[in-house]
Amino acid sequence: MFVFKAAVVGAGTMGGQIAQTIAAAGVPVVLKDIDDALVQAGLAEARGVSEGQVAKLVERGKLTSEQAREQVEEIVGRIHGSTAYERFGKSIS
Repeated sequence: MFVFKAAVVGAGTMGGQIAQTIAAAGVPVVLKDIDDALVQAGLAEARGVSEGQVAKLVERGKLTSEQAREQVEEIVGRIHGSTAYERFGKSIS
């Protein structure tokens, strides 16, 4: 079975982390909550997790700082915040 897109309902701490994990695997994801402030908090959580992960790779010499920034932007760029269900079932690319 192949996954081409995903959705996470609830953009709290865990929702942001789940969306980040899905996006890091290369799958576009919609992160949905009832309020835009909650969506933004979930996106911030996803960014923070991504930055923490790539920081470890920079420390180990596996990535340069520039590569790390690019990787974070690539991962977070796969996450699309929403307060509506309209994006569910449609292409999010």
